[in-house]
Amino acid sequence: MSKRFYISIIAFTMILLLFTACENFLGTGAVTPTRGVWENNVFTSEYLGLSFTIPSSWEAATEAEMLLMAANMFTLEGDSLQLMGGDDDVFYDMVATNHFTGAGVEIYFMRHGGLRPPTMAEAIDSLVELNEQMGGNVNYVSSGTVRIGEHDWGFVDAEMRMFGFTTFDRHFVIVRDGFICNIRIIYNDESELREVIQSMFGDLSGLPPAERPQELVGTWLWDEGISYKLIFHADGRGARGFDWEDLELEEFGWRIYDSEHLLIYTEFMIESFTYSISEGIITLDSLQFDERFSYLSEALLERAEELIGVWAWDEDNTFTYTFQGDGEGVRGFNLEEGFDWRTEGGELLLIYSWWGDVESWTYTIAGDVLTLENLQSPDIIHSYIRQ
Repeated sequence: MSKRFYISIIAFTMILLLFTACENFLGTGAVTPTRGVWENNVFTSEYLGLSFTIPSSWEAATEAEMLLMAANMFTLEGDSLQLMGGDDDVFYDMVATNHFTGAGVEIYFMRHGGLRPPTMAEAIDSLVELNEQMGGNVNYVSSGTVRIGEHDWGFVDAEMRMFGFTTFDRHFVIVRDGFICNIRIIYNDESELREVIQSMFGDLSGLPPAERPQELVGTWLWDEGISYKLIFHADGRGARGFDWEDLELEEFGWRIYDSEHLLIYTEFMIESFTYSISEGIITLDSLQFDERFSYLSEALLERAEELIGVWAWDEDNTFTYTFQGDGEGVRGFNLEEGFDWRTEGGELLLIYSWWGDVESWTYTIAGDVLTLENLQSPDIIHSYIRQ
């Protein structure tokens, strides 16, 4: 279990444990909540009237793991934290988390020992007191009621700063059949794409739409190798990688946070960048590594049509250049070297070798003769005849 997820469990799960000190509310014939069931990645609870699907990158906790979590719950007694423990006091129905990002969901039931159910205000006061004991800094954003299945649940939205990161928690509570039923949705601002949470829980997520500027949407080509593409879709999906026949692009999710930071996440990695866009070029500065990347907008890419075709070297026609309309090319005595190409301003030819080099040439075409002059080594000038 990840450190982030473990901390969030300890910090928030005890919203209502202050109320377990009174005599047992249940008689021997009391109703016990019916457990939900898993079918592949779909969890369904008929008892609570809900169902949701977890992403493939999330993992459901085993029965043994949930028993351990229940056995290590804390309650607040006086000014000290005490282990609650005991299978009869609390049990988990399900826990699922992305161990890498810390996002997760959990459902658990606690035996209500008081003579009356706690109010939401009492629950919040209890959580504040508990977190003061644990050193957490909690900010309660909102609270209210929401319909889940056939019942109205109370909920509270909280933000907690602890151990250097902020956890966001939406906690639903209802008292049924002598149990306090709890549903928690947990994530942090640099963890999960908002649409992942929203697609799982719908309106229960309480999340506003993610920010995705239209200026980012589209296909961008790496300025050091334009066969490498970075694609942003308006719905938050994306893909990247070398656009070659034998390779699949890597899929990712994306959104903007704090207005200027770009978050890209895959199943196994989260990347944060600052970004800027100017004259059709996006510049990304990595916040994790001291690296800068620049990408050209494919929509503004220029490829002079007059270059498309086959050209043979005027000194040895067995050496040829082939420029294709899709931006790929091949050159050499046996056409053994592949490359990508584009033009700028009708006179600059940029060739991106598949070995990683970028060549800059000026080009002129007079009749059927193409003349290339290398800008990195001005003494290199060659002419080619159209075939």
